[in-house]
Amino acid sequence: MKNFPSDSGIVFLVCDDFRQEAGGKSTLLGVYGDTVVIEGATQDVSDGEIAIPSLAFYIAFSDGDGEFAVSFELFGPNMRSLLPSGAKQTVVKKPEGWMTLAFKMMPFPAQEGTYSLNILLDEKKYVRNFYVQRPLSSSK
Repeated sequence: MKNFPSDSGIVFLVCDDFRQEAGGKSTLLGVYGDTVVIEGATQDVSDGEIAIPSLAFYIAFSDGDGEFAVSFELFGPNMRSLLPSGAKQTVVKKPEGWMTLAFKMMPFPAQEGTYSLNILLDEKKYVRNFYVQRPLSSSK
């Protein structure tokens, strides 16, 4: 029997990059809170967009169990689709452990505003938001 993970049992992290290590470990680099400050951006792309060299997403599910078809959708400010729902992959969540999913976008076309990541397990949608902003100017 399949048990979907609870919404409260999800850890969602945004970072600059990640690596999969031996023994099932993950190394996360440059972990943000819920706000990505675009200080390290390389260039203006278009319409106020800035290219961040890399932005990664790490999602961990603590509960639930079963086999799920997973896909992602990412929407930027004004609900612009940055990552349309693509091919689904099959993942297995065992009852006794965590299930982790991670992906990155290189480069990441950033604009100031709210972003929404939809994580779809079968047809159940989990939504996580984060924000992108330019650095606050310091007054001297």
